[in-house]
Amino acid sequence: MLAFLAFSVLACKGTEPDSNAKEVGQKSADSFPAKVAMVKPRELELTVKAIGSLFADEAVPIKARVEERVEELYVEEGSYVEQGKLLCIFYDKKIQQELLKAKADVAESLADLANAKVTLARKEALVKKEMVSKQDYDDAKTRVELAEARVDQMRASLGLAEERLKDTRIRAPLPGFIQVRYISPGQYMKVADDLFLLLKTDPIKLTFTIPESEVYKVKIGQVVRMRTQAYPGELFTGGVYYIAPGADQSSRMVTLKAYVPNPEALLKPGFFADVEVVVGKKANAIFIPEGALTSRRGKPVVYVLEGDTARERVVATGVRERGFVEILSGLKQAERVITDGSDAIEEGMKIRVVS
Repeated sequence: MLAFLAFSVLACKGTEPDSNAKEVGQKSADSFPAKVAMVKPRELELTVKAIGSLFADEAVPIKARVEERVEELYVEEGSYVEQGKLLCIFYDKKIQQELLKAKADVAESLADLANAKVTLARKEALVKKEMVSKQDYDDAKTRVELAEARVDQMRASLGLAEERLKDTRIRAPLPGFIQVRYISPGQYMKVADDLFLLLKTDPIKLTFTIPESEVYKVKIGQVVRMRTQAYPGELFTGGVYYIAPGADQSSRMVTLKAYVPNPEALLKPGFFADVEVVVGKKANAIFIPEGALTSRRGKPVVYVLEGDTARERVVATGVRERGFVEILSGLKQAERVITDGSDAIEEGMKIRVVS
């Protein structure tokens, strides 16, 4: 009998751990596994977002200034040229001859002027001695004045000839790329015919529009950031330099322009760009992972973990950026929010935190 009792006691003691394990297992089975994150404040950049287009800073049509044929061509479409780079030369033999004649005419007129001055000096000495008439002296003086006028005329003609010769050399008025070449060697061109289209793209000009309700936030000089489909991994930065004085009457949108440095010519006129203007900063902004946000009864909701229990909180949301959403109200710092499985969680549900 004593042996039986001892065995019974030992048997009961042996079953206690199994009972505890079942209890823990049952508790785990009744709780919902979820990840949590601590609510921490951080600084938020306030931005105005827009869609924009890129334009050349300058688009300069280069035109012929003489009526002649193209003799030499030094650039192709797509070429980058520095300011002053020689682009092409027109046939200039006739103008060279005009220049030589103009120089000879200047030399001749200067000689005539010198001779007239010598004659005037003699007449002046003689008129004082009353050896020539006053009329002779006046005539000599007039010849000097006429000779001086002719020198001026010949020098003007020389200047025009030099300018015409200069016009046969077409140079880049600013640094940039040859977008279009309209000419070929030997082609005969008239004055004002198009030769090239030159684009200056550094810096490049970004143009975009924002609603009239956002204009008060933007100031000249504020930082602009942009991305393009051509370079999705690249972030380009510039600055606002123009805010239109009025809004478009039909769309109520206001045009803004910014310069974006483009030293490597990656950005091309005609590209579209996703734009954001940095208009300020907000301290202690609360962000949570987007996965923590769900909806109940048409309202945004998050679940806060109090002990091991989920508590529903209706929140007001702000901006979203890179997988996080700003919470304007409904959460406090240092609270723990459930970050996954929110759609399956209900108020008062027991939660088991997993990593």
